[in-house]
Amino acid sequence: MTNPRESPVGVTFRAYPRRWFVLAVFCLGSLTNGALWITFSPIADEAQKYFDVSDTAINMLSLVFLFLYPVGTLLCSLLTRYSLSLTLYSAFFLNGSAGLLRIFAAIAKDTSICDNSCSLPYWLTLVGQVLAAIGQPFFTNLPLRVASRWFTNHDIPTVIGSLSNLVGTALGQILPTAFVSESDASSNKHLEGSFFKLMLASFLATWTGVFAAVLCLRESPPTPPSAIESVRSHHTRRMDARDASPTMLGHIATNGKRLLQNGNFLILCGAFGFGLGLVNSILTLIEQLVKPIGYDSDQAGIFGSVFLGFGLAGAILMGILLEITHSYRGCFKFGVVSSSISLLCMVYALRPNNVCTWRDRG
Repeated sequence: MTNPRESPVGVTFRAYPRRWFVLAVFCLGSLTNGALWITFSPIADEAQKYFDVSDTAINMLSLVFLFLYPVGTLLCSLLTRYSLSLTLYSAFFLNGSAGLLRIFAAIAKDTSICDNSCSLPYWLTLVGQVLAAIGQPFFTNLPLRVASRWFTNHDIPTVIGSLSNLVGTALGQILPTAFVSESDASSNKHLEGSFFKLMLASFLATWTGVFAAVLCLRESPPTPPSAIESVRSHHTRRMDARDASPTMLGHIATNGKRLLQNGNFLILCGAFGFGLGLVNSILTLIEQLVKPIGYDSDQAGIFGSVFLGFGLAGAILMGILLEITHSYRGCFKFGVVSSSISLLCMVYALRPNNVCTWRDRG
């Protein structure tokens, strides 16, 4: 426990050791949510054979996260208006529901409940993905709120909480290929067994997070960690006491209308939206992009992880550069140009029979 500090009006500010457990549990939930999003992308062909659906249906298991992000963001805003702990519990139970539906889907596929042509396992999995997709903004939008509620200096905890979802996405590119390989697709029995293990792992990971959340998460520490948090909490309680949700929705609509009338915002939003959409599209379609060239699902998972890993490294370097130079427009332009060149190189490399191995180099 850090040394307590006292404000001029006698309020004690203290950072409790429990804050690290709260941060760890939040990161666990965010990590598992990121993995739930991208689980089926590196094994899209195998998932298509397992569920006996089209490749578009498999892509939809990931795309629902993009479609439902605004819905989850609005729901997160409404819930945090009343209770941070309720919002976090909801996020973890949405994750847990997705894991539970996955194991139900695997059981239905592995037993006599469904024959090979039954679509019930796919629909159970898709509903689970919808629930996890609604919960994703809870994890991506709340790191600052959780860190400021529990930490005196919340900069580093905020970064850790924000990056945990990306780490989960990277793990979601690698771990599925450890359970399901291309050779499993040659036998329905092996394929069903591999997917059962994958679904079971998802179930165990999500419900570990649920139990950890119930045990460790609280609305706030007994005393605030800083004067800023004390003032913010007091102001928020006063605002929440008199603001009903329809009023908040009206504020959101008004502010949204103003933003849509701002030309600079539209340009910035379009540029960021295009870049983020491109990244998410590549991650979603990674196996379908590289499989025709000759790479397998294991290599597709590695490509996706490398893609995220170097993106994370670039974000850290860009953050340091911005801190030194404060040249936000210059760094943004550099990022757009370098990303465009990298994309052109990737498109050029995606040619049939253009597989490169270390043996070829030797």
